[in-house]
Amino acid sequence: MEKAVLQFRVLGRPVLIDIEPLPPMARLDEVLPALRALDDQLMAIAVGANGRPVSCARGCSACCRIQPVPVTPAEAYGLLRLVEDLPEPNRGRILSRFAERQARLTSAGLADAYLEGRRAGSQEDAQANVKAYLDLRLACPFLEDDDSCGIYQDRPFVCREYCVTSDPKLCENPLELPVETVPMLASLAAASMEAAAEVSGHQRYTIPLTLALAFATEHREELERTYSGVEILNRSMRSAMSAAHRSTSSL
Repeated sequence: MEKAVLQFRVLGRPVLIDIEPLPPMARLDEVLPALRALDDQLMAIAVGANGRPVSCARGCSACCRIQPVPVTPAEAYGLLRLVEDLPEPNRGRILSRFAERQARLTSAGLADAYLEGRRAGSQEDAQANVKAYLDLRLACPFLEDDDSCGIYQDRPFVCREYCVTSDPKLCENPLELPVETVPMLASLAAASMEAAAEVSGHQRYTIPLTLALAFATEHREELERTYSGVEILNRSMRSAMSAAHRSTSSL
């Protein structure tokens, strides 16, 4: 079956996305490839409009070594399936890394709240949780020994959208140092969660990537459910493009 072509215009630039046809009924994670393609193009437009060079480069891994890296439930399930499909010994190596990170978060008293999607009682509590997470310095389980991303093509939305323009050294302490990033035109994570909530009733929240496999395993039955693939995609795209047009109107 031929690919479908979606076309938009953002800041006067055409956005063309070739997507594989979706099955009539699809899991939420099956829509991710199309949304990633849209995300990449929106970020390229945002970078061009911002006019400042992006500091991020291969081997620059400060954010990969300390950040929570929030992923959506659909992304968490996509990562679980990706790891399950890895050949040995890679699968065992990655699973071991995830288990070690989860154990450290559990010891720090952070794992349960994140896994259950509980919101912090206040902004101060939320910031304290983030600081506690950063202090653990939990490297992404997919970070390779050469500081490259082991899942670059399938990396989460937040990784695609976190384009730093300030000195990379500042990323070692993002809470206290003035890290500057390219303003997003739209958050595809937010758009996809909004669409998921509309079609499935899922709660809107994210999970740190280090707990993605634990979360997806616990919620596997729910994440295996299927919905109209076209409806999920259309709702996600509409939400993302609506946010993008709101952003461009304020530029």
